[in-house]
Amino acid sequence: MQLLATAKRHAAAGHLMQAEAAFSHAIKDGDPEALTEFAQFMRRTGRLERALALNNQLLADPALLARGDAEAVAYKTNSLANMGVIHRKRGELTQSRDLLHEAVETARASAQPINQKLCYALDNYGLTLLKITEPDAAIQLFEEAHSLRQDFGSPKELAQSAINLGRSQMRLGDYAAAEARFAEAIDFLRDDHDDHLMANALSGLAESGLRQGAADGAQGHIEQALKINERIQNSDGVSIAHALFAQLLLLEGAPDEAERHALVSQEKSEKSNNAAGLGTAAWLLAEVAFAKGGTSRARALLREATVHARKAQSPLLDRDIEQTSVKLSAAGT
Repeated sequence: MQLLATAKRHAAAGHLMQAEAAFSHAIKDGDPEALTEFAQFMRRTGRLERALALNNQLLADPALLARGDAEAVAYKTNSLANMGVIHRKRGELTQSRDLLHEAVETARASAQPINQKLCYALDNYGLTLLKITEPDAAIQLFEEAHSLRQDFGSPKELAQSAINLGRSQMRLGDYAAAEARFAEAIDFLRDDHDDHLMANALSGLAESGLRQGAADGAQGHIEQALKINERIQNSDGVSIAHALFAQLLLLEGAPDEAERHALVSQEKSEKSNNAAGLGTAAWLLAEVAFAKGGTSRARALLREATVHARKAQSPLLDRDIEQTSVKLSAAGT
């Protein structure tokens, strides 16, 4: 347990090499807590294949499989849910949906309530269903998690529900309602801070504002989100923040600076093979090319964005690509 504590301390400080080395030693006896923490660390730092392997190792443990106590069910639920998240990041939505459905059903079947893990599975099942364009089913899952958290949840857990409801409003195109949810999440986190949730809420707040054409305050929110994500080594979060900077700079008429941020976003997404991130970066680069008068290059980049978007199945990205396509069509040759 001392090695695991050391690994978590290094991970929190952003010492990736030392954290990985300590985690590698901590899992040698197959401890499920160490495997769970190591898998989450690898997922958050973009090493998705290794994260999948660690979760599979936990689920294949015959001793854990034979147990039906709440602790064992919680470990199994968590690993299934994390695998579902990884497949969603890679655009493999059928696998993601199936794993997250199993995670939810595993948690529900527990003889003793494991509501925190159930809510985590419900949240992520809902996020995958949003991508599969099943918003009504997704919102039902988010509302179930929110209802459970009203009874037992900390401010941090209520913030997670607010973020998910904000994402569902983004999917439905109600950006003002989404903005209110992200602001609500930030209020919850003021007295119960969590870096990952705060970065997600700040990014959501910035994006919902930008989608309403409002740049006021966005830069500060993006800068805070980027700083947090860089500190905790969240590669997807860093990619999102740079993409938001590119959107802001395009809105402000600064395509050269926007291009720099879009390229960083693309690089980060390539490392983690994040289909939505790659599609967003290609779309932003198409917008940059169009702003500079390069319509041919913009069309080529938009085709690339469409390929990634098809894999990511992101309705918001599809909407962005369609709007850019209309502008390019109007511009002619």
